[in-house]
Amino acid sequence: MKFQKGIAHLVVIIVILVLIGMVGGVAYYGKQVFQQLGIFKHLPTTNGGIPSGVSPELMKKFSSGGFSGPGGCSGPDCEKVCSKDPKICQEWCEKNPQMCAMFMGGGPGGSAAVESPTTTITFAKTVNFNADQFTEQDISKAKELGANMVTIWPGRSFKDDEYTFSFPERLAPMINFAHKNGLQVELRSSFGGEQITNYEKFRTNAIKHVAEFAKFAQKSKVYRIVPFGEIDNNLMNHCSNLTALSKELLHVMRKHYSGQIGTGVAAPWRDCGFNFEGYDYLTVSVYPQTQTGMDVWLTNEPEINLNSVTDWARTVADRSNIKILHIGETGIQNIGEKDPSGFFQTVAVSKEKEAEFYEKLFELVSDKVNGVSAFYNSRTGFLGINGDPAEEVVKQWYSKL
Repeated sequence: MKFQKGIAHLVVIIVILVLIGMVGGVAYYGKQVFQQLGIFKHLPTTNGGIPSGVSPELMKKFSSGGFSGPGGCSGPDCEKVCSKDPKICQEWCEKNPQMCAMFMGGGPGGSAAVESPTTTITFAKTVNFNADQFTEQDISKAKELGANMVTIWPGRSFKDDEYTFSFPERLAPMINFAHKNGLQVELRSSFGGEQITNYEKFRTNAIKHVAEFAKFAQKSKVYRIVPFGEIDNNLMNHCSNLTALSKELLHVMRKHYSGQIGTGVAAPWRDCGFNFEGYDYLTVSVYPQTQTGMDVWLTNEPEINLNSVTDWARTVADRSNIKILHIGETGIQNIGEKDPSGFFQTVAVSKEKEAEFYEKLFELVSDKVNGVSAFYNSRTGFLGINGDPAEEVVKQWYSKL
């Protein structure tokens, strides 16, 4: 009878949490359900937010999303599994106490928001991480590189003119871990090239998206945010609406977030005179584009590509009365020697040529911008400096800047 009452009580609590919009991800679901079952008395104690006895391999598996919960569940499905069959969750936790602790939302930095460092960034030396592909070891490595900030990309998708964002529960502990290591955090999303068919539907969803983005950033105490890293690409067919929409989105974000707010551009050929006045900073995406192969590009063409894009972005910033310009994302795929198509998405170079690209990038534009953010890892696995000779190039330049 006691057990049945406990289950009924648990279901009521879950329903209430859903109604008030507080149930949001596997860690949260697991924490609420498991707490009601009294499972946590079996868990090891924690030290600095990391459950004791958790191996680096297990932490990496957790951080990369390479695990499943009770009954093989993941995400919100775990709430359904545990409410339907609490016993399976209890048995799973008793067999997997360390992973169960991860489901609590502990992670490497703890779940309670940690204050950001008090430092003010004058030149942003940062690296890009996808939220589902980095670990606390990567954050530590960023600090070793001389970075003063990490840029994190939350999970995202675009379909039918709507954006769907996931803010994994483990993202908060990672932000905390960065703060504890003296690194500021930027949250960034970029949706290059998606075609909008219904502008009003897109606008409504974009307003909702930036509000959620700003609320999460405020709660997590991050330094700055860029919800649209290539907004000119997003509105390529609705450029005349870009200035007004950007102003509206900024107004929404200011209601929920007190940090720095930026927006981003990528394509000079899509410039229709848009203006981003009121934003704190502007970012520009800088990638090599070549029709002649990387060797020729490195010798003859980088001044055209890198300088022209950066100079154009500075023009956009000036007319918007924005003083801070940051290369928000840059990189080159390091999977081979040849360039089969001519655009960065498929430019394929050796790791040595990747290092040459970064050397040329810093040499040409570091004195024109107020920050650079290199991809440390990416979803494709091919657009990142992690473990490559380019990593040393970035480290050397970050020590100078």
